[in-house]
Amino acid sequence: MSSDAMRPMLDREDFVRSADRLPLLSETLPEVALRDLAMEGLRRVAGLQTDKPDATGDVTIAENVERLARALIARDRSEGSAICEALLAHGLDTEAFYFTYLAGAARCLGEWWKEDRVSFVDVTVGLGRIHDIVHSLEVPGRTQCISSGLRRAVFVTVPGEEHTLGVTLATDFFRRKGWHVLLLTGLDQDALLKRIKASDASIIGVSAGGAYAAPALQRLLGGVRRVRPDLHVFVTGGIVEKARDAVVSARPDEIADTIKQAETILEQHANAPDCAALA
Repeated sequence: MSSDAMRPMLDREDFVRSADRLPLLSETLPEVALRDLAMEGLRRVAGLQTDKPDATGDVTIAENVERLARALIARDRSEGSAICEALLAHGLDTEAFYFTYLAGAARCLGEWWKEDRVSFVDVTVGLGRIHDIVHSLEVPGRTQCISSGLRRAVFVTVPGEEHTLGVTLATDFFRRKGWHVLLLTGLDQDALLKRIKASDASIIGVSAGGAYAAPALQRLLGGVRRVRPDLHVFVTGGIVEKARDAVVSARPDEIADTIKQAETILEQHANAPDCAALA
């Protein structure tokens, strides 16, 4: 796939339509859920070197990330979309845009909340706009991606998980890489297993946000082994750092600490001899 096909393009009308729904989010979610959501970006970008000069100008990446974070909580929602459009106009690839800028902005919002510089409503609006930006990005070449027989995967969050930003970014990232990814979030175990069993994918990525999700992870992986013993299972998300022993005890085939490791797992699986034989 060409670099142009990998490059995100923001659909402003889609973004505006979805952003209109944001005020409802802070009214319907409890503050503890919003706090967890706000902190999700922290681990995702903790290792990024954001003090380097930015390719979009003389400022550093960190300065542009903070500028984006401020724009995402501004009263005028067009400020955030305008900055994203400017970044994309400089030819950023999907990984840099998602995991440096969008996830970096989520990290800033989480840090500012811990420092009482912004309210939980601000953070809700900002993270909601990040989700909406991802969903409003056009994906050139998606039809070609879906037709690829071997490159099929299922990404899920464990039942009860409210952290979905990371898995949403990862899903769109891998779709642009040529994978047909079925994303399943917000489902209970029975519904998840039903969808997983019916899937024609041969690999599944399971995301969980922290130690609190360990029992749900254990139950889900046990169910997956029962209904689809052929699936190659890897686990990712905050639980990998916060409760690694619990992840290991759930006995996944592999663990992905970073998006790069997840990409390596997927590519190695797609190129494995036993997978190739199924083509």
